[in-house]
Amino acid sequence: NKSPGHDNITSELMKLAPRQLSTCLAAIGNVILHTHHFPTSFKQAIIILIPKPGKLKHCPDNKHPISLLSILSKILERALLPRLRAETQ
Repeated sequence: NKSPGHDNITSELMKLAPRQLSTCLAAIGNVILHTHHFPTSFKQAIIILIPKPGKLKHCPDNKHPISLLSILSKILERALLPRLRAETQ
Protein backbone atom coordinates (compact mmCIF):
# COMPACT_ATOMS: atom_id res chain seq x y z
CA ASN A 1 0.00 0.00 0.00
CA LYS A 2 2.95 2.36 -0.40
CA SER A 3 3.14 2.68 -4.18
CA PRO A 4 1.18 5.61 -5.60
CA GLY A 5 -1.47 5.32 -8.27
CA HIS A 6 -1.60 7.29 -11.52
CA ASP A 7 -1.87 10.58 -9.60
CA ASN A 8 1.47 9.98 -7.77
CA ILE A 9 -0.11 10.75 -4.38
CA THR A 10 1.28 8.47 -1.68
CA SER A 11 -0.25 7.46 1.64
CA GLU A 12 2.66 9.19 3.38
CA LEU A 13 1.77 12.44 1.61
CA MET A 14 -1.87 12.06 2.65
CA LYS A 15 -0.82 11.69 6.29
CA LEU A 16 0.97 15.05 6.03
CA ALA A 17 -1.99 16.78 4.34
CA PRO A 18 -3.82 19.54 6.23
CA ARG A 19 -7.06 18.70 8.03
CA GLN A 20 -9.06 20.72 5.49
CA LEU A 21 -8.44 17.96 2.97
CA SER A 22 -10.74 15.63 4.90
CA THR A 23 -13.53 18.21 4.54
CA CYS A 24 -12.95 18.32 0.78
CA LEU A 25 -12.94 14.53 0.54
CA ALA A 26 -16.18 14.37 2.54
CA ALA A 27 -17.77 16.83 0.11
CA ILE A 28 -16.60 14.72 -2.85
CA GLY A 29 -18.01 11.62 -1.16
CA ASN A 30 -21.38 13.31 -0.68
CA VAL A 31 -21.48 14.29 -4.36
CA ILE A 32 -20.68 10.70 -5.33
CA LEU A 33 -23.54 9.42 -3.18
CA HIS A 34 -26.04 11.98 -4.46
CA THR A 35 -25.15 11.65 -8.14
CA HIS A 36 -24.47 7.88 -8.08
CA HIS A 37 -21.35 8.59 -10.12
CA PHE A 38 -17.83 7.57 -9.15
CA PRO A 39 -15.33 9.71 -11.11
CA THR A 40 -13.55 7.94 -13.95
CA SER A 41 -10.17 9.20 -12.77
CA PHE A 42 -10.66 7.29 -9.51
CA LYS A 43 -11.21 4.08 -11.47
CA GLN A 44 -7.89 4.28 -13.33
CA ALA A 45 -5.12 1.93 -12.27
CA ILE A 46 -1.52 1.22 -13.13
CA ILE A 47 -1.09 -2.51 -13.64
CA ILE A 48 2.29 -4.02 -12.79
CA LEU A 49 3.24 -7.64 -13.39
CA ILE A 50 4.95 -9.23 -10.40
CA PRO A 51 6.96 -12.46 -10.84
CA LYS A 52 5.60 -15.45 -8.93
CA PRO A 53 8.07 -16.77 -6.35
CA GLY A 54 10.21 -19.67 -7.51
CA LYS A 55 9.16 -19.33 -11.16
CA LEU A 56 11.06 -18.24 -14.27
CA LYS A 57 10.78 -14.45 -14.44
CA HIS A 58 10.84 -14.08 -18.23
CA CYS A 59 7.68 -16.17 -18.84
CA PRO A 60 4.46 -14.07 -18.77
CA ASP A 61 2.47 -17.00 -17.31
CA ASN A 62 4.69 -16.84 -14.24
CA LYS A 63 3.56 -13.34 -13.29
CA HIS A 64 0.50 -11.97 -11.58
CA PRO A 65 -0.93 -8.46 -11.97
CA ILE A 66 -1.05 -5.86 -9.23
CA SER A 67 -3.29 -2.80 -9.70
CA LEU A 68 -2.04 0.46 -8.23
CA LEU A 69 -5.06 2.64 -7.47
CA SER A 70 -5.25 6.27 -6.38
CA ILE A 71 -4.99 6.69 -2.60
CA LEU A 72 -7.80 9.26 -2.83
CA SER A 73 -9.99 6.61 -4.42
CA LYS A 74 -9.13 4.11 -1.68
CA ILE A 75 -9.93 6.63 1.06
CA LEU A 76 -13.27 7.52 -0.51
CA GLU A 77 -14.19 3.87 -1.05
CA ARG A 78 -13.48 3.03 2.59
CA ALA A 79 -15.41 6.06 3.81
CA LEU A 80 -18.43 5.41 1.58
CA LEU A 81 -18.69 1.66 2.16
CA PRO A 82 -20.53 1.83 5.53
CA ARG A 83 -23.02 4.34 4.11
CA LEU A 84 -23.64 2.19 1.04
CA ARG A 85 -24.08 -0.92 3.17
CA ALA A 86 -26.58 0.89 5.40
CA GLU A 87 -28.64 1.93 2.37
CA THR A 88 -28.74 -1.58 0.92
CA GLN A 89 -29.91 -3.31 4.10
